[in-house]
Amino acid sequence: MAADGRISPLDIVLIDNFPGHPDPLASSYFTDDFDASWGCNVAQPWRKPGTKMRIYQSGDHGPRGWSTLLYAKLDEMDATNVAVAGHICTLAELTRLETWKLSNEVANIGSYASGMCAVCLGAMTEDYYSWFWCGGVAPADQVAAFRTDSPTSASTLMTTLDGVTQGLALVLADADSADSVGEVALGPASAELAICGFACKDDSAV
Repeated sequence: MAADGRISPLDIVLIDNFPGHPDPLASSYFTDDFDASWGCNVAQPWRKPGTKMRIYQSGDHGPRGWSTLLYAKLDEMDATNVAVAGHICTLAELTRLETWKLSNEVANIGSYASGMCAVCLGAMTEDYYSWFWCGGVAPADQVAAFRTDSPTSASTLMTTLDGVTQGLALVLADADSADSVGEVALGPASAELAICGFACKDDSAV
């Protein structure tokens, strides 16, 4: 397989494939930072799991436009037991019945072809709840870790299969290199899997 690459969250637009619509009231709960006071990485849910909200990004720190966020639980973790900003998650468990339970373990990509892609906004603990980015442009106004395009800042960049180019439709893929940030990556679209986003720039090799 090809080596993994990196791409900044600023250079990705996600397609929200999770069920449900953003709650217009949820955005009114939100101010300007993601932390425990807003239900991020907490043991007890701050809002009903599965709640979505949309936040408009000013363009000061990244692309201007709407970000869609999903309130969900990191139900399963990969073998490294690490989840940080930029780690890609998808549905946990084989049943796929509770679409607010997420995993960053590659085994959970499965054959369901859901295209349900949710990105961690910060460090996460297994079985804890938080907001995840699941649609639109990156929430860079609120997440400082998403504001870098430096391919040397591996902990803040999303993993791609090498060869992702501008305009390419993306699907969930197996990060196949020890250089990967998490086990789940974004790769070129295929006929078998639902599209979960688009690349706005070429990725960078590592």
